[in-house]
Amino acid sequence: MKRYQKVLFILANGYILLFFSEMMFWGHMALKDLPMTLLAYSMIGFVFLTAVTHFRIQDKWGLFLAGALFGWLAEGVLVQTTYEGLPLSLSLTGLSWHALLTIWLGWYWLPTAIRQGSAWQVVQRAGATGVLFGLWLLMWQVEIHPSQTPTPGTFVWFALLSSAGLGFSYWLMHRLDGARFQVGKWEFTAVTGLLLLYFAIQTVPAAPVALVVLPLLLLLLMVPLQKARPEDGRSLLTEIAGPLALKNLLAFAALPTSAIVTFSVATWLQIPPYSHYVLYAITGPLGFILLGMAIFKQWRRKSRETVVTNPAILPVNSLPFEQQ
Repeated sequence: MKRYQKVLFILANGYILLFFSEMMFWGHMALKDLPMTLLAYSMIGFVFLTAVTHFRIQDKWGLFLAGALFGWLAEGVLVQTTYEGLPLSLSLTGLSWHALLTIWLGWYWLPTAIRQGSAWQVVQRAGATGVLFGLWLLMWQVEIHPSQTPTPGTFVWFALLSSAGLGFSYWLMHRLDGARFQVGKWEFTAVTGLLLLYFAIQTVPAAPVALVVLPLLLLLLMVPLQKARPEDGRSLLTEIAGPLALKNLLAFAALPTSAIVTFSVATWLQIPPYSHYVLYAITGPLGFILLGMAIFKQWRRKSRETVVTNPAILPVNSLPFEQQ
């Protein structure tokens, strides 16, 4: 992958993470804020991509741990919400939103359908994502940002334009062939150095506990990922390579369409705007549960691989030949 292609790949990945982490959460974004926010998400997105490739992540459980890495960097470095209500803030929103919705749903589940599913499957997944998008935004009617509450009229343009950027980013990532993405040492050193500098200057003074909490969280992720790292093989980035069917890209229009219709109808019917309480009640505990399952699955995966590849440690009654 040429250098300019790598930059485009990282930026496209950053926009996908930005859409599901910020745009879908807030329902608006000022154009002047887009460049710097995209740059920030591209940087932590680069660390996420590095984890996927370095640990050769090949399953959804390893991907959840990489998503937790992304979520805790977003909420524990760029901002300090990870430390504002421990221990619940460990899940809300690093696990419950970023790992679960941004990575599992937006980075993997939805584009997988666009790449290898039927147009009808894309409509189903994109439509369901749009319904979630529209219902979530009802919460701003009761939260502390009344001046920023989107209206059906303003939301139409935001949903269309932001989703167009998302569709283009999906297309670009597939077009650039993620299987050829490799991380250079100097690139990783530069990005992590900038994040560490920001962490030292901004995060630690605002939340000194971060100096202890964040390294422990990263260690919690790195140990099982390293233990489960296969000796060879490709990562999930190979699944986002290759051409996309035009009909599937067109079917992706179901996302902004369902989001606009859901938000508009819900606003017109004056549906009680408490969807966020329901989502938090479900995804908050679920984030902890999935984290525990992901760590356990990764630990077991390496153990199973060891048993299969090293017959010497098999139990006697499991050996493929009779004992003499």
